[in-house]
Amino acid sequence: MHSRPLHRWKSFWLGLLVLIFLGWAWARSMHQTDDISYKPSSSSISWGATIQPGTVFLAWVDDTSVPDGLNVSSFSGWKTNIWFKKAIVLQGARTGGWQSISIAHWFLILLFLVPWAGFLFWRVRRMRRVGKMRPTVED
Repeated sequence: MHSRPLHRWKSFWLGLLVLIFLGWAWARSMHQTDDISYKPSSSSISWGATIQPGTVFLAWVDDTSVPDGLNVSSFSGWKTNIWFKKAIVLQGARTGGWQSISIAHWFLILLFLVPWAGFLFWRVRRMRRVGKMRPTVED
């Protein structure tokens, strides 16, 4: 019994869709800035994510000027030709705690690509090994 080829695996196609989405988000970020933030009415802390040129920027700030609820915006961002920015940048508050983190798109793609490729490699080896085993005979 032979195992199915790689292009027939759901895990291959789902992983490829994730890579295409991450690549699209990276290319879009070079021309467009997208922002989403949320501030509950019971708190003054606002949580947000912004896709900036080449990075995903996650922040949490204590700001009373931000309106309550979910806020989404998109606008033409900063134009830059720097595709490969620093992998991770932490920015601190004056009190010493971290207030934001910026993660480069290429690093996010790498963080997904390495385990996904490892999983596919492991599965190919496992399927080949299972295919070579003799069937067991039960009495």
